[in-house]
Amino acid sequence: MLTKVQASMHQSQLKVFQGQRLPFTSDQAGIVQEQFLHATVSANLPFRWIEDPEVITLFLLFWSTAGDVIPSRQQISGLLLDKANEAVHKQVKRALQGKYAVLTSDGWKDDSQNAISGVNLSVEGKTYLIDLINSTAHKKDGAAMCEAFEGMIDRAEQDYGVYIVALCCDNDGGSQRGRKDVVLKRPWLFGPPCCAHQFQLTLGDYFIENEEAAQTAEEATCLIGWVLNHGRVCSLFDETQEELTPGKVLAFLVRDKIVASQVGAEKNAQKKKKLEKEANAQCDRVDNGGFWRHLKSVVNDLEPICLGVNMNQMDIMHPDQ
Repeated sequence: MLTKVQASMHQSQLKVFQGQRLPFTSDQAGIVQEQFLHATVSANLPFRWIEDPEVITLFLLFWSTAGDVIPSRQQISGLLLDKANEAVHKQVKRALQGKYAVLTSDGWKDDSQNAISGVNLSVEGKTYLIDLINSTAHKKDGAAMCEAFEGMIDRAEQDYGVYIVALCCDNDGGSQRGRKDVVLKRPWLFGPPCCAHQFQLTLGDYFIENEEAAQTAEEATCLIGWVLNHGRVCSLFDETQEELTPGKVLAFLVRDKIVASQVGAEKNAQKKKKLEKEANAQCDRVDNGGFWRHLKSVVNDLEPICLGVNMNQMDIMHPDQ
C-alpha cells in the first residue's frame, strides 16, 4: 500500500508534494511507532486506519520518509500492543505492591455478543482494570462463580502483590451465591454487594410496587418514541418551541398540522384512519395535564434512585459517603 501511495504522489497530473526528506534514527522510529499505538487507542480507531491510502498520503506530506516508520496494522495490534500491555502491567504492579485492595467484577456483552467479565482492583480511591475474561462458555451457578472469584483473588494477590480485603459484585443469581460462599470460605473478607446494582434493582422494584408510575413511564416512553420516529412531527414541536419566550419549556400543540404530517399522502382509507387515530391519541396525551403531573411525580421519585446509581459507579465514592 505504501509503495502504491508513493507512486501516485509522483504522477504528473497530481499537484501533490512530499514533506522534508530526513531519515529517522532507530530510537526515533520506535518512539513514533509507540505514539501511533497511543493515538489509535486514544481515538478509538480501528487498527486498519493506519493502512488507509489517504492517511498515508497525509503523513507523507509532512515527512517524505514517514513510510519508514508507519507501522502496519499487524504491528499495532500485535507486537506494539503486547509491548504496551507489558509496560502498563509493570507500572500498575509497582503502584499496587503491598496495598490493600477491593476486588470487583462485572460483566457485559461485546459486539460479537460474547460474555466478557472485567476484573478491577480499587486501591486508595482509584480503580485499575487488571483482567478481561471471555466467560461465554463458563457456568454461572453459585459454585462455579465462587470458584471463579477465588481464582480472581488468588491471581490478583500473586501477580500484583496486593492484599484483597473485600469482594464486590452484582447481587443476583450465581454472583450473589458465589460471593457469599467466598466470604464463608475466607471469613477475613468483606463481601458487600455492588451499591450501583442495588439501586438498579430498587428502580425495578419501584415500578413493580407502583403500577401507576409504571403506566406513566410506559406512556412517556411511547410518546417520546412516536415524536422521534416522525421527523415532521418532531420539527413541528421544535419550531413551536422556538417561538416561545426563552426559558419556557412548554410546547403548544398544533394538532391539525401534526395529524396532517402524520397521515401525509396516504391514500388507503383504513390506514389513513389508523394514522389519524394514533396521532390524535398522542396529542390527547400531550394535552392531558394529569399525565404531566403524574410524570413529574415519577421523575421526583426516580431522581434520587438514578443519582444513587450514577454516584456509586464513580471511583471516588467511599462507604461513608
